[in-house]
Parts: sequence; C-alpha cells; structure tokens
Amino acid sequence: MYVHPCHFQPEGPAAALLMWAREEFGPPAHPGEASFDAAAGRYVYDWRAG
Repeated sequence: MYVHPCHFQPEGPAAALLMWAREEFGPPAHPGEASFDAAAGRYVYDWRAG
C-alpha cells in the first residue's frame, strides 16, 4: 500500500494502535477525540479526551 507523504499523519498509526488494542483486549484504551481541520487539511487529535 502506497501512502503519499502529504497524506500521512504521525498521529494516525498511534490512534489505530489504540483502537486495535481496545478491540482485541477490551476497554479502557481510548484514542481520544478527532476532528478535521479543513484549513490545515488534516485531522486533529485530542489525546486527553475520553
């Protein structure tokens, strides 16, 4: 799978890993809240949420 460098966000794999851990082992792993910043063209993660 090719991921164009301008589409990669370092926070993405961290959130995916936390979501996988929650599905595999159950709560309390929570990746936090994510919102899309249209001006910046990227997702913004609030790791303190949840």
